Amino acid sequence: AELEETRLTAFELLMDAELRAGRHAEAAAELEAFTTHHPTRERGVELLMLALYRNGRQADALAAYARARRQLVEDCGLEPGPRLRELQSAILRQDPELRPTETAASAHGERAALPAPANPTRGRGEDVAAVVALLERPDIRLLTLVGPGGVGKTRLAIEAARAAERGFAGGARF
Repeated sequence: AELEETRLTAFELLMDAELRAGRHAEAAAELEAFTTHHPTRERGVELLMLALYRNGRQADALAAYARARRQLVEDCGLEPGPRLRELQSAILRQDPELRPTETAASAHGERAALPAPANPTRGRGEDVAAVVALLERPDIRLLTLVGPGGVGKTRLAIEAARAAERGFAGGARF
């Protein structure tokens, strides 16, 4: 029993990390299965509600609360704890605090925005334009810059990405 409790807690911690990393849809699917097997584990229900809400599924998040409340009352004769009740209220209010933070997603493996250069790039305008022209071609899916170390390949790539990012729906990332 102790080992099973440790396993369930570890799963909840993993799902919390998935949500912090911005993987709401994936976490929601796993948490739906988890709460089906463990409907009275309030932390699992809380994570499911948050995953659903952040995935644009507010009604499903509230339905998950209602199912958990019904199960807790039927099985244990208890109302949900304060954290679940507060989360339900926050979802109903569409509390901005429930939105994921961009910095949390970046800190957990997602690519960060382009770094700002320490000083202006000079004398590379033609090179940047040539790279951008290649990036904009539909027949080019991968572009590799080659050359000896220290010639500015990374700097050129960042400047070209900055210049071309308006042309990409998701922008450019580093």
